[in-house]
Amino acid sequence: MAMTYTKSQLDFFTKYQISLDEVFDASGMKLAQYKEEMAEGGFLVAIGVTPCTKEGHGVRNRHGKCVQCQPACLSYGKRYHQTASVYIAYSENAKLIKIGISSDIVDRFEQLNIHQYGGFKDWKVIYSVNCESAGSVENEVHNLLNEFHINGEYGKRNESCNELFKCKPQVAIKALKKIIQLK
Repeated sequence: MAMTYTKSQLDFFTKYQISLDEVFDASGMKLAQYKEEMAEGGFLVAIGVTPCTKEGHGVRNRHGKCVQCQPACLSYGKRYHQTASVYIAYSENAKLIKIGISSDIVDRFEQLNIHQYGGFKDWKVIYSVNCESAGSVENEVHNLLNEFHINGEYGKRNESCNELFKCKPQVAIKALKKIIQLK
């Protein structure tokens, strides 16, 4: 049976440039089930979900967040499948690794240092590779290095950093290369 959309949903999809090919029908499914199927199929949003409690919207991401209330959630979902550079940054002062993605590495590193990511401003690119599904690769590298994960904060903002790892640069580079080979 073909999916049916409300006018509100179609307007939202148009505004945020969401193709109907990126919409998953999660009717009758619980979050754990549609989360897995959306990840496997590369879907960005789901309909047929429990309406949100705030406004009654019916479009969620694969983590169950209402994207109509929180459209910023879309940027993370889109970056998961975009072609970009997955980079490894190193702070000599902190002896920390940061793994992330960017379509403009030069600008990204300027921002890391300006905002003092992890409380440090000496971040340098030590390795990067351009790849498809960059967000997916980044996530898999984070999972592979989970035992080295540490929490931190921006030096100039009251915001936490979630992409910091206390390991040798060679360990992070080896993990990234391993994930790239598996793709």
